[in-house]
Amino acid sequence: MPNIIGNVKNTPDIGCQTLAVIPMKFLRPLFTVLFALFAWYQLNDPDSWFWTILYVALSICVGLSDRKEAERPMLITGAFCVAGLLRYLPGLLAFLFNKDGISFSMGMQNDYPYIEEAREFGGMLISTLVLFYFWWSNYRKAQG
Repeated sequence: MPNIIGNVKNTPDIGCQTLAVIPMKFLRPLFTVLFALFAWYQLNDPDSWFWTILYVALSICVGLSDRKEAERPMLITGAFCVAGLLRYLPGLLAFLFNKDGISFSMGMQNDYPYIEEAREFGGMLISTLVLFYFWWSNYRKAQG
C-alpha cells in the first residue's frame, strides 16, 4: 500500500482502513476547525475558562503540528490533557461502579455529579488521543 501520509516511512500495511491512510492534509484542518468550534461551544459552560483554553490550545497545536517548533507546545498541552484525565478519573470510576442505575443520557444533577465528570473524562480522552496522534505523526516525520 502506498504511503500517503507524507514523509513518514515504514508505515505498516495492516490490511484495513485506519487513520494512517487518511492524508494529513485533510485531518489537520478538520481537527483544527473542530477544536476551535468546541472552544466556542464551551463559552456557555460553568467551567468554560478551562475547556475554552484547552480547546484553543488543541486547535493551535493541531493546526501547527506539521512544524518542528510545535513539539514543545504539543507536549505541554498533552501534559494538561493527562492532568485532566487524572482529575476526572474519580468521576468516571464513580459512574462506572454506581449502583443507582444512572446513565450518560441523564441530565446533570446535584445528587450525581459524576455524570458530568464522566462525560468530561470522555472529552478529555478524545482530546488526548487526537493530540497524541498528531504529535506522533510529527515525531515520526522528524525521525524519518
